[in-house]
Amino acid sequence: LRDEPKSALNWLARYGSPYQVTLSDFDGAYATALGVTGAPETLLVDRDGHIRFHYQGLIDERVWNQRLRGLYQTLASPQL
Repeated sequence: LRDEPKSALNWLARYGSPYQVTLSDFDGAYATALGVTGAPETLLVDRDGHIRFHYQGLIDERVWNQRLRGLYQTLASPQL
């Protein structure tokens, strides 16, 4: 969000990227449309592009285990 694309890509290359997809949103329009108000924020999006989870704040082990893990596993599992 609002990072210079080259700087952001260099940072990801240096430290490793955990992401499958990286988007550039220099003016913040996409983030605003999604309801993002600051960082860090996490959104889980299903295969149809619907936001299934929106979390404002740091995702630590407690948040992962209590709020995200089950939904992530459901969304990541192959559809029958």
